[in-house]
Amino acid sequence: MIKILELSTKKDALKYKDFLKETNNSHPYYKIEFFDSFSSGTKDLFCILFEEGDSKAILPFYKNKIPFNINGQTFFDVVSPYGYSGPIFVNMDDSKVESFWRLSDDILLRENVVSEFIRFSLDADVNQYNGKLINTLSNIKGEILDEETLWKNSDHKVRKNVKRARRENLTYKIFEGKEITDDVLDDFHLIYIDTMKRTNAKANFMYSKSDFLHYISNNYKNSLIITIYDEFQPVSTEFIIKSEDTMFSFLGGTYREAFPKRPNDYLKFLITNWGRDNQVKYFVLGGGFGKDDGIFDYKKAFFPDDVVQYFSGRKVLNNEIYVDLSKKVEEFVLHTQMLPEQEFDDIVKKDFFPYYARFFEYLPEDDKLPC
Repeated sequence: MIKILELSTKKDALKYKDFLKETNNSHPYYKIEFFDSFSSGTKDLFCILFEEGDSKAILPFYKNKIPFNINGQTFFDVVSPYGYSGPIFVNMDDSKVESFWRLSDDILLRENVVSEFIRFSLDADVNQYNGKLINTLSNIKGEILDEETLWKNSDHKVRKNVKRARRENLTYKIFEGKEITDDVLDDFHLIYIDTMKRTNAKANFMYSKSDFLHYISNNYKNSLIITIYDEFQPVSTEFIIKSEDTMFSFLGGTYREAFPKRPNDYLKFLITNWGRDNQVKYFVLGGGFGKDDGIFDYKKAFFPDDVVQYFSGRKVLNNEIYVDLSKKVEEFVLHTQMLPEQEFDDIVKKDFFPYYARFFEYLPEDDKLPC
């Protein structure tokens, strides 16, 4: 049996939550509250549910309306939520995984879906994906070994910076679940927003305090905040989300004036120790903004030997409509937006999937589109 659940409805959202509960899946990136707070909400959020005996699979995705019609028909594309996502497979052998992908294609085609983009979880079984698999970024999934081994394995600059933080008498507190009070969240959020503004982060990363509160209050067991203090003043902080055996370095920040005292490295070192004391096996630091960039190098310094690959999947489900849409959008932008040829060529060269979507930021309001 395979069907689509509409997660904006209470009934289907409960079915989705029941799936996670029944399969003992505590992965924080798959929680409804994560979608609400840190992805794109649940308004257009769906999932494919597959069940056959004790074999189960689920695949959450956003169904996006494409702002151009073809022959009077409306079409859609699907995109997995922000972060680590993709399907969850439970008791699925190779033949059932193959069946899942084939049946999911069929059901999406019936929904007029043209293309699919999936961000896979780091531990996902991607080998049988029937679309185009892209090795997108290197990520750090650090194995939390004994303290002496990790200290020895970490980069020299990490050890140097931790020692510097200690000499500067930086202190810290780790707040778990209900220990994350309003004051703790205030301190975190002030530093976080200051960091986002300083780094010119995109608007979609300017999460409100209530966004964090919504997730935390529904997932106390999956939430940690660690804050570093300089003379009792909070200067660096990080929000950690976790499953039973894995911590994820999610969002955080540091005041610029605190940089010379090296609170960032100290924070990672301390939360790793907390993880070891609490039977956590892995600490996922993630990757960079681009492939193997400076941010990735910074993260790699903590776990130099624990580099894993982060894959994304691209699939064209209806090639004829995909080509027609791409031509239609391309021609509309070229002829109505009066773009210089070089600027238009630069858009075409962008590595963005689906192709037609790379032009969407150049489109006028919906009521002016030729739908």
